[in-house]
Amino acid sequence: MNLARATRALAGIAPRQLVSQPFVRAHNTDVLHVPLLLGEPRYDHLFDCRYSFKRGYRFNFQGEMPVLYLGCDKETSSYEIGPRTHEAFLGSLAYARSNPYLFIDVDVTTAVLDLTDRGVRRTLGVSKPDILIPTDKWESDMKKRSRSITHHLGALAWNDDRFGGILYPSYPAFARKKTSKKTCIALFMDVTSEGMATPRAPTRLVVVDAHGILMKAGFRF
Repeated sequence: MNLARATRALAGIAPRQLVSQPFVRAHNTDVLHVPLLLGEPRYDHLFDCRYSFKRGYRFNFQGEMPVLYLGCDKETSSYEIGPRTHEAFLGSLAYARSNPYLFIDVDVTTAVLDLTDRGVRRTLGVSKPDILIPTDKWESDMKKRSRSITHHLGALAWNDDRFGGILYPSYPAFARKKTSKKTCIALFMDVTSEGMATPRAPTRLVVVDAHGILMKAGFRF
């Protein structure tokens, strides 16, 4: 990717508007309790992104910006969190005791850089394989302090206030199902908010919890 070209091209790309678009948050319930045992702050907000900020993921280089990742449906979110809900359960871990993951429906209203759009990718000078870089590859590069194309794209969109996040094809779903139609969204969070848990404007998140089950369990959102 020619970074200078992509930077210039971004100004001419109109954000795609999403209004109450359904996505799914895969949430590890261990985070409610493990930090307390380690003497760390309680991670009781569903959208807490301090770990995302510290670790770094596909579109956010470690230590640079907090990003919340959601899948387009429960299947995709399950693929995104790894083997725990798939092959691992079919092997030696089939009867292992473990705390559950929660799959939480979230309606998202925001403006995104749509990397599922071939025209947008062409304008930026990137390809679908660039976006579908294997997880092992960008993780290995990041450990070497080297940025993948997705990290560059994440930084470009983050620095443009028109975008609340990035819509993109799910690599784990592509690797498993051989389809790029399963999508994820990377949402930019306010680095100054408590737990980095509040989305940056213009994003609005609505959690589906009509019976108040999540709130009764001690989660905040």
